[in-house]
Amino acid sequence: MKHYKTSHGSYSSAFSPLLVNNPNHSSFGENKLQPTSRHNPCPVCAKTNGNCRTIADGGVLCMTFPDGDGHPDHRYVKPSENGLWGVHYPRKDGDFDRQAWEKRKEERETRNQEIERQSREKCLSPEQRDRGYKAILDQLTLTDEDRSYLEGRGILPEVIARCRSVKKWQKLSHTAHVNLPGVNRYGSGLNNPADGILIAIPGIGGYLTNLRLNVPLDLNRKYSAISSANRGLKPNLEDGGTPFGIFFPENWTDFTHIGICEGPEYKAPSAAQRLNFPVVGFEGAAGMTTIKRYPARLKQIEDYVKEQLCKLTKNEYLKLSSVWQSTMMSFATFLTGQTTKDTQTEYSFPVQISAQFAFKILGVCLFPTMNGQKIGTIFTESKKLLKEWSTPSSFGTKEPTPTELSDTLPPSHSRKFSSPFRFCLIPDAGMEKNSSVMGFYTKTLKAIESQGYLVDVADWGQGHDKSVGDIDEISPEQIAAIQLVSPEEAFADVPGLQSTVAEFKDWVSKQVKRIKPQGFGAPVIAGELFTGDRVDALIKQLEKNRYVLDASWTGDGKSHAIVPLAKVLAHRLETLHPEQEIKIYLISHSYRQPTVEALTAIQAMPTRHGDRYFPHGELEEAANCIRSKQFNQVAEKGYNPHQGGKHNPICHSCPAFNYCGTDPGMFRQQRRLALQHQIIRCHPSQIPAKGENQLTVVIWDEPAEEQPTKTINTNIGELDQEIAYHRRHSQLSDAQKDILDEMASLLERLMAGAPKLGLDTAEVLNQVKDLNQDLLGELITLLEQKERDLFDIFPAPTLATFKDNQDAFAGLTAKETAKLKGQFRRSNQYAVGEATKMTEEKLQELPSNGLIHLLRCLQGQASVQIQLFPQNLLLTIDRRQELAPIRNADYVVALDATNNGADFACLLNVEKDKVKVIKRKTEKPFQNLKVVQIVLPGWGSSRPSDRAMEKAIAVKDALFQAYGPMPVLTYKAQLETLLAAGQWYRDSRGSNQFEGQPQMLSCGLPLPNLGAIKAQFLATGGQPADFEEHYHRRSQREVLQNFGRQRANRYPRQQFTHFIITGDPQHNTIHDLGWVKEFGADYVCLHGFEITPHAGDRSQIARWHIVEAIRSGFTTGSAIAEKLGCSRRNVTDVLTNGGATLTKVTKALLDTTELGSSSYKSPIRLGSHLEDLPSEILALLGINLPEAIAEVVEIIQAVGWRSFAEDYLPTLPQRLRSTILATFWSFLDLVAPAPV
Repeated sequence: MKHYKTSHGSYSSAFSPLLVNNPNHSSFGENKLQPTSRHNPCPVCAKTNGNCRTIADGGVLCMTFPDGDGHPDHRYVKPSENGLWGVHYPRKDGDFDRQAWEKRKEERETRNQEIERQSREKCLSPEQRDRGYKAILDQLTLTDEDRSYLEGRGILPEVIARCRSVKKWQKLSHTAHVNLPGVNRYGSGLNNPADGILIAIPGIGGYLTNLRLNVPLDLNRKYSAISSANRGLKPNLEDGGTPFGIFFPENWTDFTHIGICEGPEYKAPSAAQRLNFPVVGFEGAAGMTTIKRYPARLKQIEDYVKEQLCKLTKNEYLKLSSVWQSTMMSFATFLTGQTTKDTQTEYSFPVQISAQFAFKILGVCLFPTMNGQKIGTIFTESKKLLKEWSTPSSFGTKEPTPTELSDTLPPSHSRKFSSPFRFCLIPDAGMEKNSSVMGFYTKTLKAIESQGYLVDVADWGQGHDKSVGDIDEISPEQIAAIQLVSPEEAFADVPGLQSTVAEFKDWVSKQVKRIKPQGFGAPVIAGELFTGDRVDALIKQLEKNRYVLDASWTGDGKSHAIVPLAKVLAHRLETLHPEQEIKIYLISHSYRQPTVEALTAIQAMPTRHGDRYFPHGELEEAANCIRSKQFNQVAEKGYNPHQGGKHNPICHSCPAFNYCGTDPGMFRQQRRLALQHQIIRCHPSQIPAKGENQLTVVIWDEPAEEQPTKTINTNIGELDQEIAYHRRHSQLSDAQKDILDEMASLLERLMAGAPKLGLDTAEVLNQVKDLNQDLLGELITLLEQKERDLFDIFPAPTLATFKDNQDAFAGLTAKETAKLKGQFRRSNQYAVGEATKMTEEKLQELPSNGLIHLLRCLQGQASVQIQLFPQNLLLTIDRRQELAPIRNADYVVALDATNNGADFACLLNVEKDKVKVIKRKTEKPFQNLKVVQIVLPGWGSSRPSDRAMEKAIAVKDALFQAYGPMPVLTYKAQLETLLAAGQWYRDSRGSNQFEGQPQMLSCGLPLPNLGAIKAQFLATGGQPADFEEHYHRRSQREVLQNFGRQRANRYPRQQFTHFIITGDPQHNTIHDLGWVKEFGADYVCLHGFEITPHAGDRSQIARWHIVEAIRSGFTTGSAIAEKLGCSRRNVTDVLTNGGATLTKVTKALLDTTELGSSSYKSPIRLGSHLEDLPSEILALLGINLPEAIAEVVEIIQAVGWRSFAEDYLPTLPQRLRSTILATFWSFLDLVAPAPV
């Protein structure tokens, strides 16, 4: 295949004629248990329903597999104490039998399918449900109280007739069918969990399909379906979807619309009577979206409405005089070419004989087009239509298909005839302020449009104002003023709701941005260029600047220059400032394990730690602090563990305090000795405050690894504990106490209604703007002056010593002295143990130090950002003041290849122009590197699904087979699954372990938590408008660092390849890596299917199996279906959804003139399974070829842009529209088309 060079890289695309011509708790100690959610799925079963729990130490409590599952990544340990969960922990061994696990997984899926099948077998037919529910209604009555309630609400009499009063767990006098949803297992009563009003809902055919419970006084379950779900009998219908109700008006005058709304109990029947057209009622806005999952429902609804309309038409016909009846029959005879005398035959749907079919046309096609005119005028109006007919059609006694009919009608009528109805959404009041509801409405309207129906929206000014009222609450005047408008007009100021054409235009814009980046492009690292020795260049800059950043490219030897630079600086500064003590700190997050050998000779600053062990279990290093754990616990809760310096409460209460600074191997002694050295390597947080008469220098390797913020995770319970503490100890005024209570109550309400994704600072501040800001300021000042005293958390044990008890030893023999000393020793051990136990208990009860930061946030201080979730809230706090020892140093040198200076200045909290950026003058660093981006479904986030992992393994195996083994880098959670050697953020920067590797595979992109990064950005002074670029740049810089791990620039005569698996750039531009070309890389973007067929999406794999079957000699639908183990209909549907037919595909594959004509050539060293396929088949498989671009242009030139967008594209499957546009805009160097 010919590859075109575009600004997006090597790209190939096409629009094939094959497609163009298609018309159509306790046991876990201190570890917190976190319920699973969409953002915290269970690592074992992948479910997000909250039944499972994740443990802070990496363990998992899985309810799905309480007895274990042999998971590849998690080892089953034991059942939980209550037996509800299975305890699983990440595997560390290599004895996992993947084949056995896959077999169990397949058996489990088969078992689940069988359970689903049996559940559907239990499902009663609509007729059986109708009889069962009517029998139940006959046993129950409606109390006068409930009847008065309904009549007071204005409920229609026909609805009241289907209502009954029920008591909790209502008993039945006659046994009901046990398979009837809502009936208990014995059939002796109903599963209604409360007293209320029972409403029977009629569905298609008028059959009662489900029972709904109305509990008027309970707002949490005001309306609900009664179910037998615990026995596998949900109220769902035979198709698997939730039930709905259909209601017809008494005075049916609008024959063109079918309404859809929430509330099948009372609202939908009322809407039908008020709007004079049929209305379908769904179980809330979410219930409407079943149309998307079960699209056949639209046709079922349409057919049922047609049937009722035909009955209405028949009744109107019988009311006519004999003359008009004769005229009507004559028209029917002429239309069908048949003669019949049976004008009184009972009319039913579908129609079987020609004359009755004529009435169907009259009642369903023509009648609705006349806006409710009397049927007597049909003949006159029909003449206008007949004149446009080319010839009268004779279909015989068989009813023609819609396609056959559309062939006989002019183009202007074909769409109208295929469906004479428009669906009308009847939204609730205030829906535009509810993003969740609007999302459901959007999905519903798009699903309806995708099935070829036109849509309207009923508008009476209710969008932004809930007080206007719903459709069953408004006045007759408001009803008369209702307008049926397009979705664009009704929701003009609501984002995300677009028509097909508007969606099409928006898609075009996105593709133009993708092919020709208009947003952020490649990151730019600007700086003053230097040549020659790095140490000389840096010293020259330090003569004029306090802060210097060396942003030379990765692999340029920056880390190797650290020790030489430190020694030269030490010598020069000693000469220039002999009266001062020179201290040089070499700081880095990886200082304990330096990658440069010269750094190992530099004294390392000790850290507090417990016993350290090698992976095989042998002791590596004994503990130097018996309280290291407590230091970490206090810091994690947001407190300063060093409160009071070396006499801090943790050290002061420690039994080793008196000898920690003198005994070898103890922390304070180690630190004292380390600080005696002139050059010290350490962590950024370990630098001591600058001493008197000291001159300090900091050389910082990879400052981008340092976080400028810290996060406190707290909840309402812990905030209440903090408030209670300050009530006791901080002498609060009554007004201050009241505002704290008000704040806590307000936050509790917000958390109760918070979405799963949480509320950000702006949203929270908008809800708490009425809080007294002056009182908040007073509280902040008071709490700043009243820092919590931690000494009561760490009580010092009272120890018995020989010095204090000399009188007790006077006159004792040696044996008696030894015995008494033993008693003292045991007494001291007991005292220490009791104090330690008390400390542990108090630490568990110590709430997070979040109150003061929360108050700052609510006062509007940007340095604290909040993320409020249903169960907890996160406070992101600017901690750059902790970096003051670095900022206050006399000289700071930073080494970071992808830092632009502005970010480093922000980290130090200094002005941007105070940082001098330099970089070595070199050629583009990736001139001998080829970047191959492999797009895989499911890799759009940092938590790929199991299916996405399977595809990645398939791609990895294919690449290993073609190139040989290569190092793999991926997310931490996928290290064992992919047998990866590297991990994002740990090995993607500052590491030399991949140096010289000719090939390397990276899986996924560095995509940190969006909400957390946004909170960090805003807390450090960022502006919301700049965040999107900040997030993109952050990811780009990590990607650049990773591409530099092979150190290609150190081997200019060798060629390197870096494969990287990502999500689809068309869905999220952050996955567009075309910008690497600006650094000299040869860039190619491929779909995983081009590497191996096992990496395709579902449709590609399904079509590939069909293609392979045809190439194996199976050329009929039946033969292919038998070979693939599916139905013939499945084969047809797969090809049709791809815009092809079996005949065309077979011909394209078997026509010898087309064989070998494919221009597909793999842009990488990999024998492709696609090379012998003709272009039509490549297009069907989603491998786009360039040949058809002229054809697209020709269509647009012939029919015009508007017709192409409005009439042609909507007839194609949605996936093909993307193919067209990707092709069109990737090869035409044009701006976006004018709006249509």
